[in-house]
Amino acid sequence: MTTNLKDLQARLKEAAEKATPGPYTVTTCCDYWLEAGGRGIALFGDLSWQGAETTINDQSEMEANARLHALCSPENITALLARIEKLERVASEWATARKAVTDASIYPIGNDLYRTLLNRLSEAEAALAEEIRNETA
Repeated sequence: MTTNLKDLQARLKEAAEKATPGPYTVTTCCDYWLEAGGRGIALFGDLSWQGAETTINDQSEMEANARLHALCSPENITALLARIEKLERVASEWATARKAVTDASIYPIGNDLYRTLLNRLSEAEAALAEEIRNETA
């Protein structure tokens, strides 16, 4: 399991750029095929008839695996990565504004810089709240 999220994001982005474009769909016969552009790109099923060892014999598990992989299309991965990058940027802008206000708060009364920085912090908080609201919409 990858614990370095920046590394994982970079590897996912690279893999998504090289992968077969979607949309991915799941078709069934006896097993579950993952298809992209009308071509089968992965089989989720019992391959024991081909001499392969298999540990998945449950049809619902095979279908669940195929459907999960279909959701992991390059387009979906790219969209999730873009969303993460945007949220990280907005959160960083908020943190920068928050630190500037804290640093300038030694003499807040009559301090024009403090009021300006406080306004920037308010704007950054509003932008962050808007992004969070967009995520739940």
